Amino acid sequence: MSADGVCPDQTAVWSELGTLVPRERFQARLREVGGAGPAIAVADLGASYRVTAAGRVRLYRDEARDCAERARVAALFIGLAIDPADTVAAAAPPPAPPTPQQARPSPTRPLPPPETPPLLEVQVGPAFDVGLGSGNTGFAPAGLVGLAVGRGVVAALVAIAADLPADASAGSVRVRQWRAPVSVGVRARLARARVEPYAELGLAAGPIVARGRDVVSPSTAVSLELGVAAALGVRLGGRTGGFLVARGELVPDPPEVFAFPAGAAGHTARFWIGAAAGVSLEAR
Repeated sequence: MSADGVCPDQTAVWSELGTLVPRERFQARLREVGGAGPAIAVADLGASYRVTAAGRVRLYRDEARDCAERARVAALFIGLAIDPADTVAAAAPPPAPPTPQQARPSPTRPLPPPETPPLLEVQVGPAFDVGLGSGNTGFAPAGLVGLAVGRGVVAALVAIAADLPADASAGSVRVRQWRAPVSVGVRARLARARVEPYAELGLAAGPIVARGRDVVSPSTAVSLELGVAAALGVRLGGRTGGFLVARGELVPDPPEVFAFPAGAAGHTARFWIGAAAGVSLEAR
């Protein structure tokens, strides 16, 4: 081998060749292809280098002048030119032995069918309502039953809330009242997962019963309350789980409350806010 220049060094090229081809076989092959001049030559040309082997010439560009990498590339080119069979076998890494899991054929398992969204969802639980506006503030414990029907993202909704009798105020008069609004609307499921947020919007209508207190002649009045209801909630668990929801209702024209002898004493609440929590059941 002749080497013109110092990058790559002749010794480094021979060392790399020794890892690719057995030295005795390479020397024998080298004698077979030898001619009048050197069978192998490496020339350092600065930003590039030229490798000659068995009449084949290859010019490589290497501006970084990585001499170790030049020696590896030159040795591989020389080995392929002189003894390609042994060089290819030495350059290719042996295949990794199979792991025990790979060695054993795994049984073919059919994919599970996709889960069908529920057709029916029922929610039952305790709740509370707070009435605000129109001079009326009151807190009432309640119960909530909700029914959602539909497999898609949007489902039809019917919900019934029943407030227990509670004290409130209408103007300057104390009253005892209870209400049972029924909401009809839609529920939008925001994600199908173990934790499923949802939103509801609909119309609410139901009776509200008020009876004056601390007046000369108390009387009971039954009125119809009409409003717009909305809610934000989250459902937890699978077919049998729980739920937590915050609710609100706007009554644009709340019913009047009359008390003898003052006459019209005020209105029932214009805003109702509340929350509920309980058990949620699904049916496919």
